[in-house]
Amino acid sequence: MRKIGDRLFGLMLWVLVPAAAMAQGITVSAATNETTLMKGERVALNVTVSGGDFRNIGRPLVPELPGLTLLSPQPSTSTSYSIVNGVSNRTYTYTYVYQADRVGRVNVPPIPVTVDGTTYQTAPFTLTVAEAAERESRSTDEVFVRLEVSDRSPVVGQQVITELVLYFKPEIEIRGFQVDPAWRADGFWSESLTDGSNPTAESVIVDGVRLRKAVLARHALFPNRAGDLTLSGREVDVTLRANVRYQDPFSTFFGGQRTEKIRTPDVRLQVRPLPAPGEGLDLNAVGRFRITRTVSNPEIVTGEAVEIVTRIDGSGNLALISRPEYALPDGFERYQPSEDLELRPGGGEVSGTRTFRDVWVARSAGTYRLEAAAIAVYDPVAGRHGTIALPAVDIVVSRDPSAGATSVAERPFVMAPVAANTPWVAVATPRVWALWWLWAAALVPVAAYVVARQQRARMDRLRTDHGYRRRVQARNRADAHLAAAEATTDVKAAYTALHAAVAGVIADRIGLPEAGQADAALVGALAGAGADPALTDAVAAFLEKCSTIRFAPVGTREDLARETGEVRALIIRILQATEA
Repeated sequence: MRKIGDRLFGLMLWVLVPAAAMAQGITVSAATNETTLMKGERVALNVTVSGGDFRNIGRPLVPELPGLTLLSPQPSTSTSYSIVNGVSNRTYTYTYVYQADRVGRVNVPPIPVTVDGTTYQTAPFTLTVAEAAERESRSTDEVFVRLEVSDRSPVVGQQVITELVLYFKPEIEIRGFQVDPAWRADGFWSESLTDGSNPTAESVIVDGVRLRKAVLARHALFPNRAGDLTLSGREVDVTLRANVRYQDPFSTFFGGQRTEKIRTPDVRLQVRPLPAPGEGLDLNAVGRFRITRTVSNPEIVTGEAVEIVTRIDGSGNLALISRPEYALPDGFERYQPSEDLELRPGGGEVSGTRTFRDVWVARSAGTYRLEAAAIAVYDPVAGRHGTIALPAVDIVVSRDPSAGATSVAERPFVMAPVAANTPWVAVATPRVWALWWLWAAALVPVAAYVVARQQRARMDRLRTDHGYRRRVQARNRADAHLAAAEATTDVKAAYTALHAAVAGVIADRIGLPEAGQADAALVGALAGAGADPALTDAVAAFLEKCSTIRFAPVGTREDLARETGEVRALIIRILQATEA
């Protein structure tokens, strides 16, 4: 009988304990609908009680807040109830309305709330009250855009985040927008951080005026040269509608939808030179990186290849980092280096992985050491270089046991007389230099060897010399841009591709940075390479036309086809003028 009672008590305890714990799962919180408000504005203070099961709630005792006036001591209330995965939750909210009377910071202390006889407290927080500006001073600025940058004085290679921000008054409804796709950032490598999702608006105060703010586009820019660089303004077509009063008989006529073309002001940046690093390999790495070096197989035999992999992970100028050059040990031959780049735009910055692979082929047995190295990385937050140590790696090369071994055994050479009469005939012996086929047989392998050596040297240079590879492949890269211009149906985008074709072939042939060159710098470099004035004038005129095409009326496909043919001829002239 006692055992049955113990089991019944245990069962009741098993059932009641979770219920008691659920009853204790009470949370209280306090928050306002705005954390920054202007003098004279009203703000709602919400005190919320949430939990699975509670019965009695005492009305919260809100304190007096210096700088704010409580407009009504009697709060409004609301309640909600939900069940998620079989767990119920009830929320009860008290709302108090205050008015800001004084500029400054307002500290909201913990607010006590009594729930089922137990007193809880909310977490404290702070409000900011700003001075209100005269509304008439911005009465015409219903909507405007700004190009906001994270740093106006970066170093070369530093990641700078730019945001194209739309500001509009709360009474304005944004129905749509279109950002000009032809915007270029001369002097920068650019990477888009926009994920394609619709922007969301938030309430902010700008120059003492309550506005709504939405980020339309976000880019990561990396300056590739020092000096004064200018980010040209961006154009946005905004479709908007002024909110009208309900049942206003004139709303149909005066509250209609309209589209405005808005342009941001230009933004100037003062780009500082990258400080010289101390000890260590200089890869021009700027950012926050983790660098590792691995060897695919530290124990090989002669004739086999070993792969040295340098992996750079992190956030920064990954696309602009140069290849690390390690000393090649004696007994190895360098062969076929390669590299990979994987970018992950997201989280408000560009991050990713840059991988460099060097292939070494062992030619002789022995133990070789890939010496330790230190790579210099500039941290823009700390404002100084740091070093990342790479430990030394030993590579053991053994003789290949499967290589064939040859030996020559001595055999007796038996001579026996020939028992017969041997006739002797005089034969005219030709001179060696008169045998043409002998000379041909000797010269063909030599010529083939010379051609193979030249071809191999060319291929090796293409793999290892980035500048030479760009110069040789300039025509192919330009043809790719021309093909893109012919394939697109957007005339302005096609002119952007044509601009990239002309600018790219000049930069590739002369050895300029691959991106971000101003049009004037390209024309000047072409003139410095010895191009005739007629060619430089034609290039300058075309680049100027591409830069201003987005402000001009859209042409026809026939005009674009004619322009593409002229650009193709212009590229051939540039190739001929820059021929070494």
